[in-house]
Amino acid sequence: MGAKPTRTGQPLFLYTAGLLIWVLMVTGCLHWPPPSQGKQQLLEARQRLVSGDYSGALDISRHVQTQFPTSLAAQSLFQIGQIYAHPHNPDRDVQKAMAAFQDIIDHYPASSLRPEAELWLTLLHDLRAQEAQIHALTQRHAPLEKKIKMQHQKILRLQDQLEKLKRIDIKIEEKKRDTIPQTEDFEAKEDGKNSGS
Repeated sequence: MGAKPTRTGQPLFLYTAGLLIWVLMVTGCLHWPPPSQGKQQLLEARQRLVSGDYSGALDISRHVQTQFPTSLAAQSLFQIGQIYAHPHNPDRDVQKAMAAFQDIIDHYPASSLRPEAELWLTLLHDLRAQEAQIHALTQRHAPLEKKIKMQHQKILRLQDQLEKLKRIDIKIEEKKRDTIPQTEDFEAKEDGKNSGS
């Protein structure tokens, strides 16, 4: 009954939309921020990290990572890893730091930061292993420390009992001394009576 409808309008629409996007990009109406702006933001994040504003530094670094996913992603990931690994960061998270450095290695192998990321990753891995070893030693040490504390308390109790026994012994000796002169006086009187009779 009829001919198939042709879609002559659709390619024309796509062509027009593509041309409009190209014109907007060329004229500057549609643009992405220049990488220098991202580097400036990373510098600001670094300054915040140094001043102790870890959450602010982390927010800026994440923003740069999403805003510059190709040109500055490795730098922002590196900085994120350092923020999470920083020992004074109250929200320190070694696992997240390791993940950030691993992302650099996995997704940006040509980055100049890869060797440093590998070094950080190795150091953080060793740190976690040492922390686990310290934790295990502390767990083994706790019962021994408890035993030492109990033994120390026992020694204190025994020392206290020894002091009490010494006082009792001194009192006994004093009573003996008091009774010995009376006994000697009594014996002397008895000797005097016997010699006088």
